[in-house]
Amino acid sequence: MQRFDVIVIGSGAFGSSTAFHLAKQGKSVALLDKADIASQTSPRAAGLTGHLRQTEAMTRLSTEALRKIERFSDETGEPIEFYQPGSMSCARRLEDVAVIRERVALGQRLGLSAELISPEEARAKNPFLETKGILAVSYMKRDAYLEPAQLPLGYARAAEKLGAVLMPNTRVLEIVVENGSATRVVTKSRRIRRRCDRGCSWRMGSSRCGSGRCAGPRRANAPSTDDHDASCGGEVQPADDTNS
Repeated sequence: MQRFDVIVIGSGAFGSSTAFHLAKQGKSVALLDKADIASQTSPRAAGLTGHLRQTEAMTRLSTEALRKIERFSDETGEPIEFYQPGSMSCARRLEDVAVIRERVALGQRLGLSAELISPEEARAKNPFLETKGILAVSYMKRDAYLEPAQLPLGYARAAEKLGAVLMPNTRVLEIVVENGSATRVVTKSRRIRRRCDRGCSWRMGSSRCGSGRCAGPRRANAPSTDDHDASCGGEVQPADDTNS
């Protein structure tokens, strides 16, 4: 049996990162995915990671995301391969020139390596670029690209090393909310014995805990169902139809 402080549903970049950072803080974590761990990150994504966004808040967030990539191996102990050739944005319409200039000004104000370059300089960096009609070009020296699947895979592996439990091919059926808080996650393939806040335990399908000191929500006892408890410390055990 296993008990979890936190259950993370979905093992993409956000889910795996969440599991890793919580495990790093000493939390007991379960990372669930309906498919294999980290398998649903799109292989068609370009993996471009740029600094500049439409707002200052989003630009700061994107900048921190890139820093996380740069520090990924040091932080997680997992390998990652990425490249930082920089990126360019081109404006071919007058109304887009102002957008380019505003974003460069924002980047420079935040201390980023943002600059305006000429179409000829852009062509020198990318010989395939057709410069006819280009009115403005921005260049971000440290923008990067990478294979996106490396991030969730690396975070998941690092989380597992810290004690997180990975549960691939585990489909979530329901998130149970009690008193305004998500307390349990119902999935296929396993059962659970849940501890209440008084330290007693009760079976799925019962209306009260074993001691009779507290009441849990009434639920039908369905075969081949897991009930993972996030906030109260659930104990997960393999499904056993003889105990249904």
